[in-house]
Amino acid sequence: MEILKKQMDVEFPHPKYFKVNFKVDNNLFLGSLWNRDENYEHALIIADKSIKGIYPKLPQILINEINSLNYNRKQGKWIIADTEYDNSEVTFTKNVFLFTNKLTVNENILKKEFAKHRLKLHIRDEKYRQNMKPDVFLCHDSRDKNEIAEPLYNALTELGLKVWFDMASLEIGDSLTEKIDEGIKTSKYGIVLLSKNLLSNEKWTKYELQSFKIKQIFGETNTILPIWHGINENDLLEVCPWLLDKLGGNTDIGIKELADKLFNVIRKNAS
Repeated sequence: MEILKKQMDVEFPHPKYFKVNFKVDNNLFLGSLWNRDENYEHALIIADKSIKGIYPKLPQILINEINSLNYNRKQGKWIIADTEYDNSEVTFTKNVFLFTNKLTVNENILKKEFAKHRLKLHIRDEKYRQNMKPDVFLCHDSRDKNEIAEPLYNALTELGLKVWFDMASLEIGDSLTEKIDEGIKTSKYGIVLLSKNLLSNEKWTKYELQSFKIKQIFGETNTILPIWHGINENDLLEVCPWLLDKLGGNTDIGIKELADKLFNVIRKNAS
């Protein structure tokens, strides 16, 4: 459930979206995604279990809860985080976002059930996530894989991010050049693990770093997120002096805290 909530939070980040709970138990969360700036809301389902036995009831439950929420709003103003909001004109978009690990009901049948109530269902399951563009590309030297790269990949994945990582993204027979180019092109950010191993690598990692530099030159100015690992300014000055101008993270603070900081940067800039 927590991973599904984090995946939802990446797509609908706070404070742009405020989550209103309707019904919550250990395996099912129903709620509203309210965009406070534009004053509209979507309905939300997070299901950590099969919805096969209850899915015909879900559309009407959501409609009833949205109507009840709007009625309560019209009784006055809400105060959230010391800010007063006039909620009398919130528009329900009729969009419902379902976050789940594995869909246990036929997708077409499920969508038709919601369409009967004039609701449009958007499914966010494992199949959807596999086809998503990566949030980040993890550029590293293979000699740092076990110590730094793989633990950071695991930590970022647990936070709900989709990470392009060679060990998880490449299959036998893949063209390395094509797959790396595709990963860099489609990823929103490039995390670069700057170590002495990477700075001395004359092959793939330098190629990846140069590709992100070109991507940045063509207008995407905040795509590179440098992470320092056991290096100093002099090490960087000799090989990649242009990266000295970018504020970087450091593995000294620990993988978990580093992953949290990277997640916050990516979530903050989510569209």
